[in-house]
Amino acid sequence: MIVEREMREEMDLKRMLAAWHVDCLPARGSLHQPWPYTAELLTEEEWDAGKTPLIKYAELRRQQRLRSDALNAIQDRQEALRPLYNRLQPLVTPRTQGVFVQFGQFIDLPSVKPLWRRDAAPEDAETWTRLESVLISDILHRVRLDKLRLFDRIARSLLGDGYRIGGFAQFVLEREPSPFVDFDPSKGLAPYFTALSDEDMNPIFHRLAALFRCGMCSKKLSYPAIAVHIDTKHGPYGLLSRACLPSDSFRTALKRLLGDVGAPLDISAVDFTAQYGPQCFDTYLRTRDGVTKKSEFESWRRVTSGSTVSEQRDLNDGFRRDSTDRDIVEIKPSTFPKLQWS
Repeated sequence: MIVEREMREEMDLKRMLAAWHVDCLPARGSLHQPWPYTAELLTEEEWDAGKTPLIKYAELRRQQRLRSDALNAIQDRQEALRPLYNRLQPLVTPRTQGVFVQFGQFIDLPSVKPLWRRDAAPEDAETWTRLESVLISDILHRVRLDKLRLFDRIARSLLGDGYRIGGFAQFVLEREPSPFVDFDPSKGLAPYFTALSDEDMNPIFHRLAALFRCGMCSKKLSYPAIAVHIDTKHGPYGLLSRACLPSDSFRTALKRLLGDVGAPLDISAVDFTAQYGPQCFDTYLRTRDGVTKKSEFESWRRVTSGSTVSEQRDLNDGFRRDSTDRDIVEIKPSTFPKLQWS
């Protein structure tokens, strides 16, 4: 039988060469036969010799299909909860300064998981109403955890830069090395962080120096604006991973600017904008080669923004393009030239 198969393959090759298919070779196992496929059945000996890898491959493909089907079913059940997610948002945001959990966080909440598990019963509006208070409580708890972690991040940065925090907030930071027991979120909040209130944290968040940098576009905003910005402008990217600290050079330049204009180091962003917002600033930016270039008469909004699209596309201006951030090393109030009247 094997000899006959080889003879057929040889004849097929001759016919192909005769038709100028000089670059084609027939597939092994008679796969080139005309449709419908009429390949010979394997003998018992051939099947015994080759069945093990075939069976393993078939089982692997079956498992892949089952996993894919299960994942798709889970995603469908989770997506069915989006109306509930949208319904809860306006009930929560007035209590959190506009901050809300992202959908990926929502479906991972303890009170939400049972709603999309495989054995979960179909839910309706009446059931959602009954669970509303529990769901809102879980969402508020998650928002608070994120806020505490961001507070720990920015407050320790301010302390490291020479700012004073003061009050109970500084007491907590000096006694707790992490918001969580043993740095482990699964063990719960550290005792002093549990007692930290919004009244303790908000004055720090409101400071001009307490800016976060968006990890996507490098826009610099305080909390809660940074949370709303990341959620509304950049979609499903996590808040904690995208609310970064500004560069060391920017933080140093900002602190020096406050001294130059005579503003207190703990001035709020609102007060700074009211007093100095209409003013223009000169920024000094570091190039790839370490040379400093001056950009004149920038608004404060421009100073705290990232690179524009046109700047990102300009590869000849000497600046780095591996980040959307502008490498600002100094910020000074702009000085307008005096006009000479004749």
